[in-house]
Amino acid sequence: MTSMKAMTSAALVLFVLPVAAHGQVASENFDGISAQIAPSTDHFDNDSMTDWDFTQATDAQIAIAGQSNGGGFTNGLTNQYPGDQAIFLNYNGISPTYGDAFSPPGPSTDFGFHQSDEDHFALDSFQLGNNLAGYSLSVTITVLRDSTTLGSGTFDLNTSSTSDGITYTYGGDSSGGSARPYGTLTFDGRFANATTVELKYAGAATPLIDNVEVSAPDMTAPAVTVEQATGQADPTDALPIHFTAVFSEPIDVSSFTASDVTLDGSAAGALAAAITQIAPNDGTTFDLVVSGLTSSGTVTAAIGANRVKDVALNGNTASTSTDNTVTYNGVIPQVAGTSLRATYVASGPSSFTVTFNEPVADTGSAGGDSVTNPANYLLVEAGADGTFDTLSCVGGRAGDDSQVPIAGVAYDAGTLTATVSFGTPLPLGSYRLLVCGTTSITDLAGSPLGAGTDWLFDFAVVAITAVPTLGFPGLILLVLLLAAGALGHLGRS
Repeated sequence: MTSMKAMTSAALVLFVLPVAAHGQVASENFDGISAQIAPSTDHFDNDSMTDWDFTQATDAQIAIAGQSNGGGFTNGLTNQYPGDQAIFLNYNGISPTYGDAFSPPGPSTDFGFHQSDEDHFALDSFQLGNNLAGYSLSVTITVLRDSTTLGSGTFDLNTSSTSDGITYTYGGDSSGGSARPYGTLTFDGRFANATTVELKYAGAATPLIDNVEVSAPDMTAPAVTVEQATGQADPTDALPIHFTAVFSEPIDVSSFTASDVTLDGSAAGALAAAITQIAPNDGTTFDLVVSGLTSSGTVTAAIGANRVKDVALNGNTASTSTDNTVTYNGVIPQVAGTSLRATYVASGPSSFTVTFNEPVADTGSAGGDSVTNPANYLLVEAGADGTFDTLSCVGGRAGDDSQVPIAGVAYDAGTLTATVSFGTPLPLGSYRLLVCGTTSITDLAGSPLGAGTDWLFDFAVVAITAVPTLGFPGLILLVLLLAAGALGHLGRS
């Protein structure tokens, strides 16, 4: 073995994995390849033996060897059974002298392997060991898809650890100590579409690689649907509005941001979407929370093509939807007016109208929240004490107040007007009407009248003898009007 000088420069190992045929990925264990040593080379790319190319930055020995060579290798990876072999890079630790005419300057510190035809592959695992004692055992492993890093982690070959989706599991040491450790590297789903693996050592290295396990690459773009969230009212006057995005496979969550969601529709405002991952919390399902609406209208959510990437860096297809539009009603239903007057003389009304500021729900006389349900109007007459004890629909008639039955309600959706009938004119008395919002009437979005408060109107039916309460000027006016009426009658007789 050639003597070794101290080596401090970093070492880089790069590999591209083997395939059985172009575009068809296959794993590699080197066991079917004749044992051999290439004496001075920077690459091993004999396609008749393997579909993987292995490289090192400076010329040194590369070997395919193992126990079949006579049992001289006890490196942990190649003593498992007769015929078990691996590839050794910088096999004998060549450390040429600077300026040597027969060798490149400096030791072999940079290595690599890649698939011969440069096809993509899903990297599952490979075994890594150190061939010679005294060489670097600290290695940074980086996996690339073309020029994009899929993941990278630094490992001590004597210690099991996990970093950035890569797990190194220590397998043992063929030296009986800690000089020639070996183990297995496994890779999670983000490495499902790779082209290159790099190994960069903290110092000069003598790596050996075995049992490279790969499979067909994931090159499928994730599909995504965007729909109204389950339970989202439509129409609604409540904010925020929720949509649900579901991807066909786990995505790289960090690649999905608010700017990837396209919000459209007729509702005005500074619309914005906040994204939260929801159950099953596997990188597929997200709550899109839309806020910022300042006027009534529609809002639609969608995700354009190539906005979000899966763990293999495939961009998504444009979202599809069955119903990704919600109508926002920013108006709270209110009573806009009534035909009732504060005072009636001698005889009260037998019906009255209530006009609303927006369309309200009409599901018939039995509908719980319906404008035509008589139970959604509470009319009471004050008791003997003249004071109203009834304060709300939810509390119902109270004290000595008496309830006036409502015979029926008709609703004109064109004029937003309900006509409430009692059947007979109201007699003398003090009355209170409550149009119910605490328990009942809602708009088409399901929002309660007055944001959950009742509309209240007090009025009275008084006898004609009560007119003097208008005061002396009122009496003078009444006398004049009566006189004018009598004179007019005489003139017509």
